[in-house]
Amino acid sequence: MTANPVTSPDRTEPSISGFRTEQVVVGDVRIPALRGGPDDSTEAVVFVHGNPGAGSDWLDLMRPVAEFAQVIAPDMPGFGGAEKRSDQDYTLAGYARHLGG
Repeated sequence: MTANPVTSPDRTEPSISGFRTEQVVVGDVRIPALRGGPDDSTEAVVFVHGNPGAGSDWLDLMRPVAEFAQVIAPDMPGFGGAEKRSDQDYTLAGYARHLGG
């Protein structure tokens, strides 16, 4: 994932206690990303779910990590609340390209 792969969120939704869901755009695909942790942290951990799955699958691991680092768990294209587009490459290589922004 590049240093800043997402655009500024245009909407933030209330979410699970201690976390928030931001609607972001990676490449040209809109996805929800579950986020938490201290805003002033210089460290971040990105949790990528399997196939099938959703970012919220990582909540039990995100909670302890969020005590010292920002945590981000996006829904990958086609899963959870992410866009399901007919032109998306739904292979592992396609997901790797998506994470690269």
